[in-house]
Amino acid sequence: MKVKSIGFRNFRNLNESVVSTDAKVIVVEGRNGVGKTSFLECVYSSLLLSSFRTSRLSDAIRHDAPYCQMRCSVNKNGSQYEVFAYCDRDRKTIKVNDESITGYGKLFSLFSAAVMSYDDKKIISSGPEERRRYVNQLSCFIDAGLADAIRSYSAILRERNKAVKEKRADVLDALDEKIASIGFRIVDERRKLIPFLEEYVNGICRNVFSIPGKLGIELKSNCDVVDAMEYDRLLKYSRPKDDVLACTSIGPHRDDLIFRYEGRLVRDEFSTGQIRLLSIMLKLALIDMISDMAGYSPIVLVDDVLLELDEEKKHLVFQYLLKYRQVFYTFLPQESFYRDYCDDMLVYEIKDGRIGGDENGR
Repeated sequence: MKVKSIGFRNFRNLNESVVSTDAKVIVVEGRNGVGKTSFLECVYSSLLLSSFRTSRLSDAIRHDAPYCQMRCSVNKNGSQYEVFAYCDRDRKTIKVNDESITGYGKLFSLFSAAVMSYDDKKIISSGPEERRRYVNQLSCFIDAGLADAIRSYSAILRERNKAVKEKRADVLDALDEKIASIGFRIVDERRKLIPFLEEYVNGICRNVFSIPGKLGIELKSNCDVVDAMEYDRLLKYSRPKDDVLACTSIGPHRDDLIFRYEGRLVRDEFSTGQIRLLSIMLKLALIDMISDMAGYSPIVLVDDVLLELDEEKKHLVFQYLLKYRQVFYTFLPQESFYRDYCDDMLVYEIKDGRIGGDENGR
């Protein structure tokens, strides 16, 4: 998959522009705070109508504008797609080849984009929500139908939590049947996915970074059930506890991932540098799995991730990602190691939201 061009208006601090991205490697250089990450976010948002920086795409609208819009031209497995995305303060829409797309399942079946960012270390060092977000992203790109299932689950969960607080047993009976069906599907897909994830991460650990030993990944779930009927019974059994907590106490929204290296708990025993490297391996595994299981290469967006790595690992990651059809990078002006790795490269410079440079002036 390749984004051949991207156009945007009123997107954060970026000046309105149309930028050619028809190359294997796209590099955006600039000092901190000039718009490098915003450019990667714009590429991501134009494909998936969401942001990797905030929960609301409307937050990306320039402060003095009523809306933002993005256009991009995409080639995927020989097919051409023209994408138009629009967002104002109240709504957002996306059209692909002039057809309105409703539902994230359809969108995830068309496009995928994987982000590697400084915040990836939160997958390991922060709370369970970050790890669920990581697993959800991986699951949805591999099985696009899960995107709509996860959104439906969240909506029903909000209804159920409200019914629990209001002690509406009659409403809970109906909601439990719905949430059990969707919740079981989500948990079951996660259980199937984790062994593959573990295999991919360990392969990268050995073959890319030459690190011995084994990383274990365990799904910690409080609804380890065999089917939706058992899930429904478990929900009813948990109602007294739910009444005390005033919320739903079991379900995939409580899942977590536990990482162990040679039996040792990673979160407690790994250094900051080791956690950073493991978070990179988790993202590389995600990209590999999407490519292998979804059947096409996702767009890869790398935002200042390489800066904290030593020179050897920096080169290893850059070289590894060259196997994908298109990778976007952000770099500070003094970084130049990447220039000899690939001839099919466009380099742009951002200053105060203005994008300049190639083609092929660099």
